[in-house]
Amino acid sequence: MSPSTLPAVAGGPMREPAATSPGIRSRAGRASRWRWAPLAVVFATFPLAAQERVSFRVELGGRGELRRAAVAGQLRAADARAGAVRVGPVVPVEGVASFEVGLPSAGDWVLDLEASGYLGETRTFPVHAGIDTDLGVVRLLPSATITGKIVLAPSERNPSEVLVRFGPAPGQGGDALAESGMSVCSLGGDGFRCPVPAGRLDFSVRVRGYASEFFWDRDGPHGQTVDLGSLRPVEGASVVGFVESSPGAPYDPKKTRVILEPGAWSGAGSKPWPPAPRKAGVGPRGFFHFVGVPPGPYSLRAQSPGFADDSREIAVLENSEANLKKPLRLDPPTTLELLHRPALDRNGGRWTVELLTQVEGTTVTSTRVVADAAGLGRFVRLRRGTRPEVRVTASNGDGWSRTEIALDAPLVRREIQLDQHAVAGRVRLGDRGVRGKLHFGGKHGVSLTSDEEGEFSGFLPRLGFWVVEVNGEEPAVRRTVVRKVEAGAGGSSGRLEIELGEGRIFGTVVGEDGEPPESAILRFRGSTPLDMTEEFTTDGRFEFPGLDPGKYTLSAETRDGESDETRVELGDSNDEEEITLVVRKRGKLRGRVVSSLGAGVPFATIQPLPFLPGSRQLPHRVTTDHSGAFEIALPDGVQAGKLVVFPPGFALRVADFERSGREPLVIPVDTVGGALTLRPRSGSTGWGNPTLRHRGAVFPLVLLDLAPGVEKVADGDGMRITVPLAEPGDYAMCPGDEASLQRLLAGGDVPTCASGTLSHRGELTLTVDPQK
Repeated sequence: MSPSTLPAVAGGPMREPAATSPGIRSRAGRASRWRWAPLAVVFATFPLAAQERVSFRVELGGRGELRRAAVAGQLRAADARAGAVRVGPVVPVEGVASFEVGLPSAGDWVLDLEASGYLGETRTFPVHAGIDTDLGVVRLLPSATITGKIVLAPSERNPSEVLVRFGPAPGQGGDALAESGMSVCSLGGDGFRCPVPAGRLDFSVRVRGYASEFFWDRDGPHGQTVDLGSLRPVEGASVVGFVESSPGAPYDPKKTRVILEPGAWSGAGSKPWPPAPRKAGVGPRGFFHFVGVPPGPYSLRAQSPGFADDSREIAVLENSEANLKKPLRLDPPTTLELLHRPALDRNGGRWTVELLTQVEGTTVTSTRVVADAAGLGRFVRLRRGTRPEVRVTASNGDGWSRTEIALDAPLVRREIQLDQHAVAGRVRLGDRGVRGKLHFGGKHGVSLTSDEEGEFSGFLPRLGFWVVEVNGEEPAVRRTVVRKVEAGAGGSSGRLEIELGEGRIFGTVVGEDGEPPESAILRFRGSTPLDMTEEFTTDGRFEFPGLDPGKYTLSAETRDGESDETRVELGDSNDEEEITLVVRKRGKLRGRVVSSLGAGVPFATIQPLPFLPGSRQLPHRVTTDHSGAFEIALPDGVQAGKLVVFPPGFALRVADFERSGREPLVIPVDTVGGALTLRPRSGSTGWGNPTLRHRGAVFPLVLLDLAPGVEKVADGDGMRITVPLAEPGDYAMCPGDEASLQRLLAGGDVPTCASGTLSHRGELTLTVDPQK
């Protein structure tokens, strides 16, 4: 027998598999990991050119179901750079078989497994050079088959595949065999056959460009076929979701309605907009479904007698299906009364009060009222159990107060004290006054106006430190500074002097031909995250005045190119530096994001990490088209890098790219992943921008806002960020200070990082206390 194919039978020696979760282990100490395996048949293949090793264990039948079916499959390189490695066939003993397979190279690999009478499994995973990869347990579930016919009008399109989504029907407890997932099945003629997990299922059948057909609580016995008959789907986009209520407060589905109302939109083109509002009833489980929906923005609202409404803003794309991530929730109503003191602002105007409630991660819905002359703002039919943020705005639009209120009773009353501290001061550039606008707390905070002498006065809601944006009109200057406002002596107005530095960086933007581009965006960054700005130029000239001594970074970007980052250090208070930014045309990295079945994944967000060493500027992110394709502009000389991929319905992943002759780059993503929870605790200024490290990529946690279904919740200990679906592997959450970041980017370790391994279908929580 060839040494490239070495079977190990029951009772033969084998490597010790991971006990529970998949991960990776170093090859150090491998010789001590042999043991006897009397209950499993193992088939191990070691190709002659094998450089890397992968191990996994297959279990048939999942939750206690034991079958004797031959398991076979292959391991294939995701980019087809190497030949496939055959696995099996192997007949498990008592439903379990362990495998260890040699691979010719590192990189992204795909495992395909199948067994007669079982649902096939495809898993994508990275293999790192010199490190053994353990995939843990791969469960093959008993399967059934659903069949049916798709009946379309002769004038309609001719689809080639059917998408079936499935999940266990409720009420089965721990006896349910099925797991949630999907199958993409070929449509031959007008008929289809799709494998699904055996058991009682809820599932939907969808043809691309048409609305789904839904089926509830259908029994699919192991090895048997369920025929759905003839299906006549409705062409166009659809909206799908559920309605639920709080525990102990059941609603009547027969009296519940969901209203779909069009939002304001200027992009309807030739189609009439807005369409008429529509209503839909809900089923016993709270399910609702709108079909034939024109593309555009909409508002969904659930109504039921005795409950507060819940609403959601959604976007419907042409011929797509919009699924709510979370159900519309019906809660008992609460009335909120807010008494503002003083009743009127300094201009004699009334306060405007806005409630913002978080839904679906980072999305918010808002409700707004104007307080009466006595300062009372009243909200009715709010959802009990929520914690909206209350924002109070003065009559001139200045943001005055932000607070959070728990709606935990039928009637909630609160008094909001709105202090109004007089402040006066001057803003100067050298010995010149600056005329313009000062935004305390950003553009949604308090705005004051300075005159030709730079003098300003007004009122602020508090004393203390403020982030102040200076937008000078004469002289033209834009700076962001942090200044402290203190009370004046004897109750007089607080005094604030803002003196901008006299340093200046100026210059021109040119192309490779030496001529200025038609337009360019200038990016300017100082030594702090607050000190960042962008300017637009149409003649190639730029100027950034008002600078203090320090280090600054500038770059320019046009439609088809960008410059290198240029670092400038100003030494004296009146130092000046002239620079030229040369914009070079960029190459293109083309690729596709695909499922493990090879289908394109549309609407995936791809964020490239900084291409150049030491850069902090994140390149422009892109979104895949309907076929999963994307293009990323690469600066000249960049040959490799990392991409963070956020695919809807699939696990977040980090992918490497290399500029080579092989294009497009193929990035496979998996529906199987784990739940990643991060808790960056408050209490340290070093944690203003924590970072995450995974697969060699280091990026700020704020990027996780792009992850589908991400949830961010603030509590007394800081922030809790949960990504429901992330690729397995090692993760580390680390401080965001410059020293830690430099060490991470260099591949080193930081003692204050929290790290762990996320397994398939597992959970990982990383918490770091900055006080320790």
